[in-house]
Amino acid sequence: MTPAQAERLSVLFDTHADRLYRLARRLARTADDALDLVQETFLKAHRDPSSIPFGLADEVACLVRFLVNV
Repeated sequence: MTPAQAERLSVLFDTHADRLYRLARRLARTADDALDLVQETFLKAHRDPSSIPFGLADEVACLVRFLVNV
């Protein structure tokens, strides 16, 4: 992972983690399970940072898809 990709992933986390957690909380049985879903979402993004498109709506859609498919 390049430094630019790492920085982008950090910004994605800061921007979208709360929103993803709220969604995960609706899908998961416990708060800990929801945190695990969010963590797995960002691990998936970390493994393939080029899979996340640019643009706010596209970023959100991609991360939500990752979360739902974890």
